[in-house]
Amino acid sequence: MNQRNQFLGVNSIKFHKAFSTDEDCYRYLSEIKWDKKYQCKKCGYTKFYKGVRPFSRRCMKCKYDESPTAGTMFDKCKFPLLLAFHIAFKISTKKKGMSTQLWSYLKNLNYVKRLAGSSNGKSNKLWQAVSFTLSAE
Repeated sequence: MNQRNQFLGVNSIKFHKAFSTDEDCYRYLSEIKWDKKYQCKKCGYTKFYKGVRPFSRRCMKCKYDESPTAGTMFDKCKFPLLLAFHIAFKISTKKKGMSTQLWSYLKNLNYVKRLAGSSNGKSNKLWQAVSFTLSAE
């Protein structure tokens, strides 16, 4: 990806256009995760081929299959990635914040608390992995 999409401001229309399917989210994560170079987490080898799942990569040496969500806060998410992206965007752009309990109630989800932040440091991985650049317009 030559020019990474950056989401300046709180324009939800632009965000919704950029992420309208799970495939858009997986593509975005894979492009920013392996932007510079792929390196296997297990053995360190740099050559790969297409993995089993869409946008995943498989090491040519040890055959480890890595998803674009691995190592991010979206890893092992129990609901669609598209919904997780939209929840993260809404929570991060609300001026006064948004209660995860409210999201859970509105979307009938039990896993929203994991997305909003946990004590094990995964909450910061969203901003590292997805790289939303938010600022007032």
